[in-house]
Amino acid sequence: MSAVTGVETVVTYDAATGAITATYQASGARIAALTVPYLIVGAYRSDYDANYKVVSGALVALTAADKAPTVAAAAWAALRVQLDQLMAQYVDSVSAAQWASMTSAQQTNLIAYRTALLAVPGATTDPTSPVLPTPPS
Repeated sequence: MSAVTGVETVVTYDAATGAITATYQASGARIAALTVPYLIVGAYRSDYDANYKVVSGALVALTAADKAPTVAAAAWAALRVQLDQLMAQYVDSVSAAQWASMTSAQQTNLIAYRTALLAVPGATTDPTSPVLPTPPS
């Protein structure tokens, strides 16, 4: 944490993990007031948090292994969005009047589809290639 002159680009980070928590440009007074660990870096980049961490006071590029949990989390999030869209399209869009006009077999198929959609996350090991149920006709 060196002396600051003018406007600098600063990353703040978690001292335990080195994970970058914020990137911004600030002047000396604002930087001096920081109560969290920080590092002054050369230039502003919006991707410091996604591609770097702080190790022993230095900025270090994340490895593929470092990024793997983030990639997996994004894949699971994308799967949840896909499941939510399918649920909205085929299940949530059925009004009470539509439900009442369905045959018993159609209602059973819709219930089974809903149940199968809800089971997908628990039955999926790779969120990039889930086995999705066939929508009701």
